[in-house]
Amino acid sequence: MALTGNRLAINREINEVPSEKTFIALIGDDASTTIIVNNQSNGTRSSTASSATLKNFMAQFLTSQNSAGPNEGQAIAVLDQAKHTAYYKCVFLGYQDTLYAGSISQFFKECDIYRTVDFVFVNGLVVFQDCNICAQLFDVQITVTAQLK
Repeated sequence: MALTGNRLAINREINEVPSEKTFIALIGDDASTTIIVNNQSNGTRSSTASSATLKNFMAQFLTSQNSAGPNEGQAIAVLDQAKHTAYYKCVFLGYQDTLYAGSISQFFKECDIYRTVDFVFVNGLVVFQDCNICAQLFDVQITVTAQLK
């Protein structure tokens, strides 16, 4: 997806890229106008956790949102289990486990991560540089990060 021209682009479909593809970049105009939305949660047939992650992947100027609500369980906006991935000026929105960084060599710069329960879930070596991690209260206990180890 390469979008230009300062237009609003909201993508609500499931996009699939073959796992053998590498060096893929998703670049939007701005995170406020380039939005990828899905509502799959852990309890659904095609949950985000069943998706593959691309090696040598880069995303820039876009928002990834999982719109599943607080009663839907784990609802990941981005699951990244690959090496050598980078995100620049991206926004991640979800309720539980919004961003799951599950491998080594991942880099996030000037990104915004929002929500409530375990919303930064890390199981690897990940660098967050100049990022905003913001809790949004929904009358529940807030946990910023969780780790499997």
